[in-house]
Amino acid sequence: MKRIVVFVFLASFVLSRPSAAGQSTTSQQPPDDPLVRVTLPSVTVTAQKEPEDPRRLPVSVTAVTSDTIDRAGIRIVSEAAIFAPNVTFTEFTARKLSNPRFRGIGSSPGNPAVTTFIDGVPQLNSNSSSIELLDVDQIEFVRGPQSALFGRNTLGGLVNVTSRRPGVDKWTGQMSVPFGYFSAWDVRGHASGPLIADTLSASGAFSYAEREGFTVNDVTGNDLDSRGAFSGKGQLLWKPASQWEARLIVSGERVLAAEFPTEAQAR
Repeated sequence: MKRIVVFVFLASFVLSRPSAAGQSTTSQQPPDDPLVRVTLPSVTVTAQKEPEDPRRLPVSVTAVTSDTIDRAGIRIVSEAAIFAPNVTFTEFTARKLSNPRFRGIGSSPGNPAVTTFIDGVPQLNSNSSSIELLDVDQIEFVRGPQSALFGRNTLGGLVNVTSRRPGVDKWTGQMSVPFGYFSAWDVRGHASGPLIADTLSASGAFSYAEREGFTVNDVTGNDLDSRGAFSGKGQLLWKPASQWEARLIVSGERVLAAEFPTEAQAR
């Protein structure tokens, strides 16, 4: 009986020592440490056709905001997929045509299982994820079947692309000219602002990209898989009253299927 009492007493003594040390360490730490406080920016998604907080949605969704798109230099949807888990794009050709796969579910020609929606309009082409992004506000990757809200061709999920709204306060604009390997260069810009104060606003964006291919045609001597495309987008936002608005969006892309001469031919 004495051995049991001594054992319990020693155990309680040993266990109480770390708690006392922990209390002394905690009391020395400042109560308001700025290094442990992180405030994340708020994100609103429209994957369920209504603006909502993604934390309250019953679906798995990843939103890539316009700030991330601008900082990372994202030009097409497949380049934004690096921020979305369980989302992959199989790319081919110099134009970066790609087929999306969400959680292993992909698309077949003429029957896409993952559809890209641009401002609510479905792009049923299986390579629609390669469309140039112009004046984009947000890209949402929604994983899982979405047929209840978006119909067929969304068995694996969908990509929801929303355009940036025209500015209503003042005119703003931006232009960039990036370049890279294989004589690649790209010029793009956009402008936005009010036409009639508090009533009518407009915005416009354009992009022209060109790049040589990676393979040479032995017969003609020209580069294959060359890339050339011109894209444009225009918007009008009309607000006749505070609770009413109408928005017109017109966009298009023209692919230039031309072979570029090789360096030997240029000489």
